[in-house]
Amino acid sequence: MVKQLNSAQKRGLLIVMGGLILLAGWRWRASQRDAASDLTSPTADQTTPGFSKIELNTADSTALLQVKGIGPASARRIVRYRNLIGGYSSTDQLLKVWGITPENFVRIEEQVYVDTTTAAFAALRKAKHDASGGRSNGRNHYQNNYAHQPRYSEQPRREWQHSSAATSATSASSASAMTTGQSAMQVAQEVASAAAAPAPSRSKRQLDLNTADSLDLVMISGIGAGTARNILKYRSLIYFFDSVDQLAEVWGIRPENLERMKPYLTVGESRHAMPHLKINEMTVDELGRHKYLGWKDAKIVVAYREMHGKFADMDALLKVQVVDPAKWEKLKPYLVF
Repeated sequence: MVKQLNSAQKRGLLIVMGGLILLAGWRWRASQRDAASDLTSPTADQTTPGFSKIELNTADSTALLQVKGIGPASARRIVRYRNLIGGYSSTDQLLKVWGITPENFVRIEEQVYVDTTTAAFAALRKAKHDASGGRSNGRNHYQNNYAHQPRYSEQPRREWQHSSAATSATSASSASAMTTGQSAMQVAQEVASAAAAPAPSRSKRQLDLNTADSLDLVMISGIGAGTARNILKYRSLIYFFDSVDQLAEVWGIRPENLERMKPYLTVGESRHAMPHLKINEMTVDELGRHKYLGWKDAKIVVAYREMHGKFADMDALLKVQVVDPAKWEKLKPYLVF
């Protein structure tokens, strides 16, 4: 015969059953929250640098702190420099912000971009234009009128040499006339002949881009202090220059300036002694520092290498189909297997 429960026992049983029901409900709610979190949390791809890029002309200092490699001080300087130049037209301009090293720039560049079609960029340009008194890009009268002219033209130098030769000829002829009694007409003819003669060709000393410092570079026609600094920064990002034509990738060097520089520059044999990308040995951080590869593709390369083994040659690298083949062609002079 089943024993009847008294009121106290019934009350206790109800409390236990209520507790079990509450526990089951709590666990169910927790599982639902976890599922929702899994659906809304970022994936591995979303957390990689470059997935959600920051626009440099609209972001404030707080938004810039989301970029890996930018601290509070750097964020303030980036905003301050943006206002100074009237908006960023290229991410390479970050190299001019004090405190951003070339190594750090490589990481930051993967996470930011520039949009010159936004209203924010137009407002920055207008503010810069108004602050400069209506002059384009804030340049002064001298820059507006003479910026298109080369700062170190070779023509005046040749003319100076030419006139010097003529002056020397005049002095020599005059002295000869005084000692030999030569007529003034003959002296004038000799001077005219000396002036008409072509100036002697001047030897052009070519400077090695991979060993030159800023003091060497500013001696070249068309290279000022700022351009020299940009060249050295860019050289550190790509390890070395394999061709003089790569100067076209340096921010601030116009095509006409490059043509004027090229006769005085070379890459020399020094590039063979410069650091290279050891594709089978370097880590993601080491490979990602090279501007032509970047952090995202460096991760892919290292993951592929760990899965399939070392790369034997360029053909093996081309099997990494996620990476643009044109990028490997550009990196070819820098690779060591």
